[in-house]
Formats: sequence, structure tokens, C-alpha cells
Amino acid sequence: MNPCESLRHYWINEFNRLGEQVLPFQCNSTLMKQLWLSKYKSLPSIETMPEKEKKEMKSYVISMFPEKSIQEKLDACKIIYTIGNCL
Repeated sequence: MNPCESLRHYWINEFNRLGEQVLPFQCNSTLMKQLWLSKYKSLPSIETMPEKEKKEMKSYVISMFPEKSIQEKLDACKIIYTIGNCL
């Protein structure tokens, strides 16, 4: 397993162990953002999600990161979507 996959795997295990409390770190850490966003590129676009799920994710991210810019919120959606696909 390459180092990037090892690190992602570690954080998936942490998510399974600790739950949503690990998401802010995943979305705020520069290294983790890059690791998850690079993995996102190999998945179907977030735009393929059902409209209801996209709205729920958008609301969730806005409530979690109200101070972030639109781009940062979009990145957070992509990261959470990627983590969800890796579970």
C-alpha cells in the first residue's frame, strides 16, 4: 500500500472509531485536504448524487463551517463525499 493510501486508511479507521468529530481536521488540514481531493478525482463527480443528498450535504457543511469561503465549503463537500465512498 502506498503512503497516501495508508494515511487515508488510517483516517477511515479513525472515522469508524470516533465518528464525525474527525471531519473538521480532515477538511482543515492542508495535507489531508490534498489526500482526499486527489482521491476524489477517481470517483464519480459529486454532481451525480441525487439532488436531495446534495442539499443535505450542503446544509451539513454550511453548519459545520459557516466561516469558510464557498470554495472551502465545496472542498469540504468533496472530502466528506470521498470519505463516505471509502467507508
